[in-house]
Amino acid sequence: MLDFLRRQFRSIFTRLALVMLGMVLVINCGTWFLYIHFHSRADTADSRHMARYARFLAEAVGNPPDRAKAEALTAELPLRVTVAGPQAWSVGQGGVFPEASLTLRPLGDGVQGGLVHGHRRMVVAGPDGAKLTFDVFPTAAELAAFRQFAVLSLVLTWVAVLAGYGLMRWLLRPVRWLSAAAAAVRDGDLNYRAPETCGGELLELGRTFNEMTLALRTTLCAQKRLLLDVSHELRTPITRLKLALELLPDRERAEAMAEDVGEMETMVVSLLESARLRHQAGAVHPAPMDVRELAVAVAARYADCRPGLVLTVPEAPVAVVADAEKLATVLGNLLDNACKYARPGDAAVALTLSAPDERIVLVVADHGPGVPAEALPHIFEPFYRVDASRTRDTGGFGLGLSLCQAIVRAHGGRIAAAAVAGGGLAVTVEIPRPPAGPVC
Repeated sequence: MLDFLRRQFRSIFTRLALVMLGMVLVINCGTWFLYIHFHSRADTADSRHMARYARFLAEAVGNPPDRAKAEALTAELPLRVTVAGPQAWSVGQGGVFPEASLTLRPLGDGVQGGLVHGHRRMVVAGPDGAKLTFDVFPTAAELAAFRQFAVLSLVLTWVAVLAGYGLMRWLLRPVRWLSAAAAAVRDGDLNYRAPETCGGELLELGRTFNEMTLALRTTLCAQKRLLLDVSHELRTPITRLKLALELLPDRERAEAMAEDVGEMETMVVSLLESARLRHQAGAVHPAPMDVRELAVAVAARYADCRPGLVLTVPEAPVAVVADAEKLATVLGNLLDNACKYARPGDAAVALTLSAPDERIVLVVADHGPGVPAEALPHIFEPFYRVDASRTRDTGGFGLGLSLCQAIVRAHGGRIAAAAVAGGGLAVTVEIPRPPAGPVC
C-alpha cells in the first residue's frame, strides 16, 4: 500500500492535480481576502444600514440604557445587548461570539461595526461615556444555509479538481504512450511506434521518437546484416584453409595453424547461428521432450568439472515443447563458463531445475570471481568481454552468452544473470511450458 501511494505521489498526473488544487485554493482565498479587504474600507450601503440600525437599537434600549427594555428587545430578536461602564450588564442570547476573527471598523455617526461568519457586532458610544454593544447572532436557518454553502463549495471544488485531473490525464495520453514505447524499445521491440494522434509539442515529440526508433532500427539492422554477410563470406575461405592445411607437409605447423582456423570457424558458426535464431521464425524445431533427462545428460559431461557439479532436479519428468539440441547448447555454454572461471577451493557449480507454474527454470550458479555490477547488463551482447584485454587466457570470443540469449528468446523465454552472495554468478533461464503431449 505504501509503495502504491509513493508511486501515485510521484506521478506527474498526481502532481499536476495537486498544483491545480493549490491554485484553486489560492484563487478562492485570495479573492475572498481581497473582497473583505476592500469592502471593509469602503463606504457601502451595508455599513450605512448597520449604523442606522445600531442607532435604532440604542434608542430602543433608552438613554440611560434600560435593562428591562433591553430584555424585551432581545426576547424578539436574536440579539445580545451589553453595556460597558460603571454599571455593566449583559442580556440576551447566549453563545460564543467569534471575536478572534472580528475586526471593527467605523460605520459613521459614532458607530463601529464588523461582520464575521454571519455574526454582526455594533458598538455605539453613549453620551455619558457608556458603550452599548449589540451582538446579532445568525438564525438557525442562516447557519444551516452557511453549512450547506460550505459543503457544496467543498464538493464542487473536489468535483472540479477530479474533472481537471481526468482532463489532464486525457490530454497527457501521449506521455503514457511514449513511456510504453520507450519500454518496448528498451526490451528490444524496435518495430514499436508511438501513436501520432495528438497535436502540438507532444505530437512533435512522438514523431521525433518514432524517427529516432526508425533510425536506430536501420542502424542495427545494417550492423547485423554486415556481421551476417561477413560471417557467411568467411565460411568459404575458412573451408579452403582447412583443406590446404590437410595437404601441408609440415604436420606440426599445420596442426598449430589448424587450431587458429578452428577458433575462427567456431566464431563464424556462432555468429551465423545467433543471427539465424534472431531473424528466422523456423530457426528452432520444438518437440515434446523431458528437460530433466536433458539436464542429467548434459551434467554427466561435466562430471569432472574442477570444483565439482551439484545437480538438483525433480524426481518426476519435466515435460516441455522445445528444441532439445538448442537447450543442450545453452546448458553446455553456461556450464563451460562456470567451470572455466571456477577457482581452486571454490564451492561446486550448481545446476538446478524446477518447474513452477507454467514454466521451467534452469539456474547455473558458480562461486568464482563473478562479474562486476556495471558489466552485468552487457554480458549478453555479442563480443562483449569483461576483461578488455581480450586475451585467450581470460575467456573466449564473447559469443557464448549471446548465443544462449538468442536460443532462449527463440523459445519465448528469458535469460538473466545476477551476482551470488559471497562471490560468483548465477544465470537463470526461464522457458514457458505450453501444453505438451507425452514425452517420447
